[in-house]
Amino acid sequence: MEDDGLTEESSQITALETDLNKLGTGTLKANLDTNDLKPMEKYMVFFKSSFQKPLVDSYTGDDDGKAAASELKQREFTSKVKVDYPEDVIADTCIKEWFSVLSCGFAANLTPSQVKKLYRDDRVDYISREVLYEPEGDVGFTAGTEGLFVHGYKKVTSTSKKIWILDAGCDLNSPYLNLDPLSKNFYSESMSYNSDHGTRVALVAGGKEYGTANTRGVAEGARIVMVKIGLSDYFPYSLINKGLEYCWIYSKRGDIVNLSFSVSIQNQDNGNIASIIQM
Repeated sequence: MEDDGLTEESSQITALETDLNKLGTGTLKANLDTNDLKPMEKYMVFFKSSFQKPLVDSYTGDDDGKAAASELKQREFTSKVKVDYPEDVIADTCIKEWFSVLSCGFAANLTPSQVKKLYRDDRVDYISREVLYEPEGDVGFTAGTEGLFVHGYKKVTSTSKKIWILDAGCDLNSPYLNLDPLSKNFYSESMSYNSDHGTRVALVAGGKEYGTANTRGVAEGARIVMVKIGLSDYFPYSLINKGLEYCWIYSKRGDIVNLSFSVSIQNQDNGNIASIIQM
């Protein structure tokens, strides 16, 4: 009997549910082998909600108030960490990114001594070397397709809703994309550099009709917010998390957020599923 992929998908969902039940208990830390640590490496560290609740768990305001609330939460969280942890455990110079919107934690370059101290800390829920994810396969168009109705989009009839795409950036000069000014680059290279995958994903989502093939995106002419979180061959998890925080802060009710990438290409510490569920 031909495998339709559902069996594998079911097992992945079961594994995900198992890890979800471990969130907040600290047991996910067991995936990290503290006997195999390099002199200095980048780690993702997340705290239990009993130490600090992320903004998403407590925010009750409207969309327009999320940006100010996120800035306040970030200051509150960073201040708490600095008060509760000595410099030899968490130093400002080590921190690369702070997270406080969807989860409370940070990405940092840590020594083995720091990693072991955080690993033993009951307030820490999860710690792992940073995981890298790869874009999901080749992306292309089907010639002659008509745009479909997606969350209020039918061609260019909607002017308020947006499609947020976390990917490798895109071609800023493409005449077939309706790019929104909120587009953001979290990566060190330019928005257009090594952005083929992101450009194709954006065109599939909202590309305007072009060429003799009558090709167009699913929501033709939709406003695209491109959030660059890596290159066409990999996305680091710290930037995925940062990109998702950005989407939560500035998106409005009814917007769409799209992520088109696959399992980790660096499955360190058995952390691929555990990292995903932190988002």
